[in-house]
Amino acid sequence: MTASVRGFASALAALGYDFEAGGEPFAEVDDTHVLRRVVESGTNISAIHREAGQFDLLTSISGFDYAGLAEDAATFDVAGAPIRVGRLERLLESKAASGRAKDLAFLSAFDSAQSNVEDE
Repeated sequence: MTASVRGFASALAALGYDFEAGGEPFAEVDDTHVLRRVVESGTNISAIHREAGQFDLLTSISGFDYAGLAEDAATFDVAGAPIRVGRLERLLESKAASGRAKDLAFLSAFDSAQSNVEDE
């Protein structure tokens, strides 16, 4: 997984993204040893761009293992690097499985937004 993380980070760094790991600035995206420690600890990495937005790389996820997520993941090309993205339905299921207050609040807001779209 460390190689995938490095590919993700390198591609986005080339596009001007900055990184955070565990909510703290993270500049060592090319250091394999540091990346391995981040991945092994289950710390998520955020790639943030002022204009283009944010990508989150989940190094751990509630309710699923990565083999299960990879079964129906889509692959996108980002600056020449293949980036696999899990299905939205699985992310939503993971948020429900986590039971964390912030994830449950997100699900409530997401459901409301979906209802508004469906009503239009």
